[in-house]
Amino acid sequence: MPARIALTGKKVSPGIFDVMLLLGRERTVERLRDAAERLEAESPAPTS
Repeated sequence: MPARIALTGKKVSPGIFDVMLLLGRERTVERLRDAAERLEAESPAPTS
């Protein structure tokens, strides 16, 4: 479900592969990278 939310912004959507096909490779990768960056920015810094 995280990939679905990253790509569509919703918990319910058409099939994930259909969404990827409609978005195209470039936009799919861009949205997944953006979501990963947001998650990384929100996670607490590791403690050493």
